[in-house]
Amino acid sequence: MRIRQIIGSDPAALFPAALFAAAAVYFAFVDWRYSVCAAAACAATIAVFFAFAVKRYRSLESKIKYFNEAIALGNLSETDRIAAFPIPAVLCDERGDIYWGSDLFYRDVLCAGSEKPKAVNISELGDFLPLSDMAGKRVDASSGQSRFTATVSELGDNSWAVYFHEDTRLKLVETEYKRSRPVVMLMTLDVLELSSPEREDDADLITALEKNIVSWLSGFDCVVRRYGASRFLAITESEKYERMLAGGFELLDKVKKFEYNGLRTDASLAVGIGIERSIREGEKSARLALDMARGRGGDQAAVRTRDGYDFIGGLSQTVERVSAAQVRLISEALGDLLASCSNCIVMGHRNSDFDCVGASLGISALARALGVECVIAFDEKTTLSKPLTELFRGASSNPFVSLETALGLAGGKTLLIVTDNQRMATVDCPQLLDRCGSVVVIDHHRMSVDHISDAALFFHDPNASSACEMTSELLRLSPAQVRLTRDEADGLFAGMLLDTKNFTLHCGVRTFETAAYLRSCGADPVRVRGFFANTLDEKRIINEIVESANIRLPYAVAVCEKPYPKVRLLCSMAADELLGVVDVDASFVIYPTESGATAVSARSRENVNVQLVMEKLGGGGHRNMAAAMLGGVTLQDAIERLHSALAEYEDEHSEMIKQEEKI
Repeated sequence: MRIRQIIGSDPAALFPAALFAAAAVYFAFVDWRYSVCAAAACAATIAVFFAFAVKRYRSLESKIKYFNEAIALGNLSETDRIAAFPIPAVLCDERGDIYWGSDLFYRDVLCAGSEKPKAVNISELGDFLPLSDMAGKRVDASSGQSRFTATVSELGDNSWAVYFHEDTRLKLVETEYKRSRPVVMLMTLDVLELSSPEREDDADLITALEKNIVSWLSGFDCVVRRYGASRFLAITESEKYERMLAGGFELLDKVKKFEYNGLRTDASLAVGIGIERSIREGEKSARLALDMARGRGGDQAAVRTRDGYDFIGGLSQTVERVSAAQVRLISEALGDLLASCSNCIVMGHRNSDFDCVGASLGISALARALGVECVIAFDEKTTLSKPLTELFRGASSNPFVSLETALGLAGGKTLLIVTDNQRMATVDCPQLLDRCGSVVVIDHHRMSVDHISDAALFFHDPNASSACEMTSELLRLSPAQVRLTRDEADGLFAGMLLDTKNFTLHCGVRTFETAAYLRSCGADPVRVRGFFANTLDEKRIINEIVESANIRLPYAVAVCEKPYPKVRLLCSMAADELLGVVDVDASFVIYPTESGATAVSARSRENVNVQLVMEKLGGGGHRNMAAAMLGGVTLQDAIERLHSALAEYEDEHSEMIKQEEKI
């Protein structure tokens, strides 16, 4: 017998005892005789309460015991006694068909009065089926205007007992609480320029855009405040927020398609949404979500959840935000971190490519200019940039060391710089993250949910063509006089050449300015092109992969069945080749890795965001270049999962894609 259950059966009955106890305390300072009388009355009240409560509890306990024994013995003949079971309960078979119910079940749950209706199926009251999965669980049930919490118990012989507890008022309060929970939204509007040379109307354009944003939010009873240049704070209730979601959060599309004086604008909106118990907590979550939305390129809403983030939108091209002035400040901050550390280790992602290694060489040059000891940790067996690393083999200035050597050099005052990667799960050596005192991240991929969150400096620009472009800008704008060697300049140029596909993708004005800077440092485009040369056998493998492609426009899916040497590099090249096929907007190559896992390399044009597709497979990357690693999955299973991800992507974004194509 549990004291808590006895007291909980009727706690209001203890109120007189509480009054007597208070009186006893009071009279203890006035007249001890009255205090003794009050204490005695309190004790008597408690004794009477427990006597009746224990009697009532034991009576209920004996009825439940009798009911269970009768069921176990299959003795349902004593209908009158069992029908008077003290709580609403039913017996049903594995299909959910009810063949017995207590009087309280028919009266309180089915609301049928004294006349028992015909047997019904338990699924009509709630989501009970299959009963085998619900054993021991609580299930929400309803009948008419009443709400219940039901508990399922397995009795054996394909029989199930379901017990009901009426809690209509509690569920109504819960529903109202969920409907009125505060939703905090932080918004940032990014505008580049009009589609016209005239810029004098830009102020009026931004004003018109802001009025449209405020007007849309006001339609959902939002409290809207402008707290900075093109920055908004909006607060509403969960019920109104659900209406926004039901409409596809069309504000993102309204901003993207906004026209001013007949001219289309180049604008996007980044939204961070926090749904918490209070407005203060919601604002904190919304701020984190806004950073995530902006880190993924804007033109989307990020919703902070218990498990991470949910995203709405994100199909447009990113909007450039990191200015040269910001890069200069970041370069100065990085120089300060380097100057204050004992030594520096640079590391990239697994299977390091030219962009990763080239950016690492640039950081090594910056550390050298500041007089800081610096090494580049890499895995010689898995790197995809051997033509570049081989240039430094045997040289006295060779900065490359093995991962094991780097671990031995790491300490509490070591600065770790991660290039071309932000995910903790994909760094070349995760142990370095724990051993080094501070971490710096330099990356151009869209923000990932599992990014390195405790970095001392997080230099992130999703609109940059490559990590090499970002690093080259740091060097060019650094207060230190950084002098690149020819090999280092070639490495940085090779990284840009790789990620821009020979300067055809993700290129802005700053991309070509950076390329010119590297040329002035001695980079040789002809020599760099030689880094990407393939043997005749490798060309044949690439052609075989391309020829095996199954094309279902606008997608092309190819499979490489053998783990060839350099299979990752060859399959990524095959994916690039498939984009040259007419009307193919996205290409995917599935292949087995040397470790036995299955991987997917994805490429796309502007109409398809392969980063969102790869995220559904547990991967990520850039809008037009992404990948995923599927452990313990066969090639055939990987094909099926990829097609499922593509179908899900189309279902979620088909309407948005159509609108994107119209623009």
